Amino acid sequence: MSPHKWARESLKESAEARVDRNIPDTKDALASSERNWSSFDMPALAKPVPVSFFKEVPIFNGLEGRSLRSVLSTLKEETFPAGSLVFQVGDMGRKMYVLAEGEVQVLWKSSNGKLRPMFRLGPGECFGEMSLIELQPRSATVRVTKGARMYSLTNLDLYRLFHRDNYSYVIVLQNICRILSRRLRTADSRLCDFLQVPRTKSSRRIRKRPRA
Repeated sequence: MSPHKWARESLKESAEARVDRNIPDTKDALASSERNWSSFDMPALAKPVPVSFFKEVPIFNGLEGRSLRSVLSTLKEETFPAGSLVFQVGDMGRKMYVLAEGEVQVLWKSSNGKLRPMFRLGPGECFGEMSLIELQPRSATVRVTKGARMYSLTNLDLYRLFHRDNYSYVIVLQNICRILSRRLRTADSRLCDFLQVPRTKSSRRIRKRPRA
C-alpha cells in the first residue's frame, strides 16, 4: 500500500471511531489538504502570494507541486522602508532574499573604502545567495531605494530542506550555482572589455631604461 493510500485509510478509520468529540471532521481535513494551490498562504504573510510569482524566480526554476510548496513553506516575509540597509559589507551572511516588491541597490566597497553603486534589482530577483554556499562575511552592501517586501531563506532552512525533501534541496542548490555562474561570466566579460580599453598617454607608466 502506498503511503498516501495508507494515510487516507488511517484517516477514515479514525473518523469512524470519533464519538461525540470536539474534533474537526476528517472529511474537512482531507478537503483542506487537497485545496487549490493557485495562491499560497504562508504563515506571517501580509497577503496571499501567487505561486506563479515564485515559479518565475530563477532560484525556484524546476520546482512544481509538493516540491515547490515544500520550499515556499520555509520562506519568511520581511519588509524594509526606503533608505534602509538590508545588510552591509562585513556582516556575517546567513540568508538570501527574493524581492517581491520595491527596489534595492547593490554597492561594493572600492579600494579607497568608498561604496560604489553597481546595479539595481527589482521584483523577482534574488540576492545574498552566496551566504547559503559559504559562511563568509557579506561582500557587498544592499540599500533599499523603494520600499521593499521580500522573502528570506536561511542556510539553516536549506539544511532542514536537505533532510525533509532531498529533491527540492538539489534543485535549489543547482539553481544557485547557475545564478552564480552566470554572474561570474558577466563579470569576466566586463573585466575583459575593461582591459581592452586603450589607455591614454597620461595613464601610461614611463619606464626608465636601466643604466649600463
